[in-house]
Amino acid sequence: MLARDQASGLPRPFSNAPQTPNPAVANPNAMHPAKPSSPSALDLRVPPLLLWVVSALSILAIARWVPFGLWPIPGQALIGSALILIGALIALAGVWAFAQARTTVNPMAPEAASSIVTVGVYRYTRNPMYLGMAAALLGLALWPPSPAGIGIVALFCAYLSRYQIKPEEAALQRRFGSAYVDYCARVRAWL
Repeated sequence: MLARDQASGLPRPFSNAPQTPNPAVANPNAMHPAKPSSPSALDLRVPPLLLWVVSALSILAIARWVPFGLWPIPGQALIGSALILIGALIALAGVWAFAQARTTVNPMAPEAASSIVTVGVYRYTRNPMYLGMAAALLGLALWPPSPAGIGIVALFCAYLSRYQIKPEEAALQRRFGSAYVDYCARVRAWL
C-alpha cells in the first residue's frame, strides 16, 4: 500500500528521509512554482518529444504545402540553422545534467526524480530541454519564415506550460518541498 501525502492525499514515493511539509499549505502566501489547479485529462499525457515531432512536421508541412504567408528574411537559413543548433545544444545540456545527477529524464513521471538539478544550464532555466525544443522549432519556423509556423511554436510553448511544466512543477514541489520552491524563486521557468 502506498503512503499518502497528508496535504494532497496523493500517493508519495517511499523514502526514509523525513517528508518536508508542503510550504504552500503551511503558508498560503509562500511563492510556489505551480498554482494549484484542478488536474486536467491532458496533464502529463503527451510526451514532449512526441509533441515536438508533431509540431516540427506541422511546420514543415505548412512550409511545403501552404506556401502563402511566407516572407523572406535576409539570412533566414543562417538564423534558422543557428536556432536549431542552439536549441539542440541547450536540450542536450539539460539531458546531460540529469544524467550527471543520475535522476530520471522521463517527463511523464516527475515524481520519480531523485534530486533537484540546479547546476549547469539549470542555473539559467528550469526547463532547458523544453526551451531547446522551442528554439529548434522556432528555427524551423524561420526557415522559410512562416507566420503559421511561428504560431505552432507559440502553441507548443503554451501546451507545454499548461499540461507538462505546471503538473511537473507541482509534483516536484510535493516531492522536494521548500528546496524546490527556493529553486523556483531563483530561476525562471523558461528564460
